[in-house]
Amino acid sequence: MLTNTGNACAAGGFSDTVLFVRLKPSLTHLALHLVVFSIALVAVFMNELFSRQGQLLIAFMLMASFAYTVCQFVLLLRADSVREITRSNDVWHLGLRNGEQVNVKLVGRIYLGHWFLVLHFKARGVFSFPVVIAKDALSADIFRRCLVHFRLS
Repeated sequence: MLTNTGNACAAGGFSDTVLFVRLKPSLTHLALHLVVFSIALVAVFMNELFSRQGQLLIAFMLMASFAYTVCQFVLLLRADSVREITRSNDVWHLGLRNGEQVNVKLVGRIYLGHWFLVLHFKARGVFSFPVVIAKDALSADIFRRCLVHFRLS
């Protein structure tokens, strides 16, 4: 959901000062993680450097990492999962699943692609971290508006 307020939005335009995006779980993002982790699992079992027990241990750790990643970043089930991105007058906030609003700064690296947007944020006292927005996490119109917004800003 993208909500715009202000004079430009009242006329049906796009505001360059206010942005509100509510994320939903993404099948595209899930498929990407599934492919990457599957390739990693195949590589572990094709590798002859580790014993069978070592391969099983690495495979278990990969599967645990996959489960954590999917819950946190794809299905947005954890309390600290980013559910909303808000920009108002160049002040950025991330809304977490637990209801907390975190003040962040958008740092320079932004990837704008056909299927994904990757925004890098930095919170106070935290290293920069990416927020991935898949095309199917938003409606087609909202995703297109976000692409335009980030290309022009």
